[in-house]
Amino acid sequence: MPRPTSAVLALLLAAWSFDARAQDANRVRAMNAVSDLSRAHREQTETLRRMETVQRDRARADDRTRRNAERDSRSMRRFDR
Repeated sequence: MPRPTSAVLALLLAAWSFDARAQDANRVRAMNAVSDLSRAHREQTETLRRMETVQRDRARADDRTRRNAERDSRSMRRFDR
């Protein structure tokens, strides 16, 4: 009688072991998915920051160009008198 009991016990242990490994694999997959989402969010945030910097720099350059043109225009009028 000890053989069937040990066989059942071995099957139960094998099934539990397989289930535990499957749960571990699912946990790892879930952690990888969260990590991927986090990385994508960081990359998107960094891209938006770079775009904001480029737009701000462009706006500053346009403003500087406009102010310089206004100053030059005033200077030209003064010298034309």
